[in-house]
Amino acid sequence: MSKYVVTGGAGFIGSAIVRGLLREGGRRVVVLDNFLTGHERNLDEVRSGIEIERADIRRYEEIAPILKGADVVFHEAAIPSVPRSIDDPQPSHEVNIDGTFNVLRAAVDAREALFAKVAPALNAQPDDLECANGTVRVKSDPSRSLNWKQACSKIGAMPVTARGHNDQIAGKNHPDLTNSGVGGVGMADVEVDIETGVVKIKKMVAVQDCGLIIDLKTAESSCYGALAMGISYALFEEKVMDQATGRMLNPNMEFYRLAGLNDIPELVVHMMTGKGYDERGVIGLGEPPVISPGAAIANAVANAIGARVSFLPITPDKVLAALNQKDMDQKAGA
Repeated sequence: MSKYVVTGGAGFIGSAIVRGLLREGGRRVVVLDNFLTGHERNLDEVRSGIEIERADIRRYEEIAPILKGADVVFHEAAIPSVPRSIDDPQPSHEVNIDGTFNVLRAAVDAREALFAKVAPALNAQPDDLECANGTVRVKSDPSRSLNWKQACSKIGAMPVTARGHNDQIAGKNHPDLTNSGVGGVGMADVEVDIETGVVKIKKMVAVQDCGLIIDLKTAESSCYGALAMGISYALFEEKVMDQATGRMLNPNMEFYRLAGLNDIPELVVHMMTGKGYDERGVIGLGEPPVISPGAAIANAVANAIGARVSFLPITPDKVLAALNQKDMDQKAGA
């Protein structure tokens, strides 16, 4: 039975590799990690099918005995390179995972290069080919196919080598694994106590378009976190600076206010997916949904009290000042 070792296998990418290896069956899968990151729960669903080795993955003298006899070793991105002597055990194949999208791009580019080599043998164009069930075949006529060994024999003396990257011209990326043009809408339902100036968020909604979604649960979680962060900076967070010395006067959790559990209302996230969205490729989601809550909350407060608070955070004193200014303007107008 072939031995596969995944260093850093408890991490997000490493555990995904482990699950993929187990799906094939007939493999001895060893997860090597220091488990200091709290990610061991990523392996809960596959624990019965793997061997777990705990070691300091930064120290090669600790992991060398575990790598001995391995047919294939996958190194997750966080694993640093390590010096080895000529006597150290060497697996027959080692794979360094340097980043999800670069790996995907390299794989796609290598597949396209293979299609270019195989196309003449199948009397087809490279764009007409696909990989399916261990074969390279013509999409419109699956009977015209080569098994994987036959297809690879067409490569010739020079190996296919691909380095993952995305072209600056999006049209040259097939498929487009990263793109631009993220869009989203944030909505806020608030109530304002005009006696105290306290703003209470009743409900927040985020509608987000981020193109092709790789993991829906993770994408939605990012938006939930963004809404909570948005509420915090819109109503509470404020850096107080000493104008004379330039020093921050509230650099601690005692005086730098953050939103608490009771400040987070009902949160609703809706991801725009499906036809018309997925074709745009993978688009970033880290920052966009955290930008709109501030504006949405500020607009909702202005709509509620008939006066605008022009600076964040929208603290009670600023709300009362805006209400007082509104009264003064009304009296002056009368």
